[in-house]
Amino acid sequence: MRHNHGYTLVPELSVLPELNNPMVKRFEAPEPVREISLVVHHGFVRLPLLTTLRDIILRQVPERLQAGKAQQKIKWR
Repeated sequence: MRHNHGYTLVPELSVLPELNNPMVKRFEAPEPVREISLVVHHGFVRLPLLTTLRDIILRQVPERLQAGKAQQKIKWR
């Protein structure tokens, strides 16, 4: 009898409590990464709100996943 096995890719943050589960496997090096950016119009005046949102997001993400914490303002167009 042949067993068909499949894989499902899920974001790591969705399985944090189950990382010790043998069914959850990590990618081998090089691991894929995802960058999240907060993009606003240049006339956005609520910078304290943006800073607070950034801080809330970073508090929810484990330290080891926070590779690039640098803020960078990019002029676009």
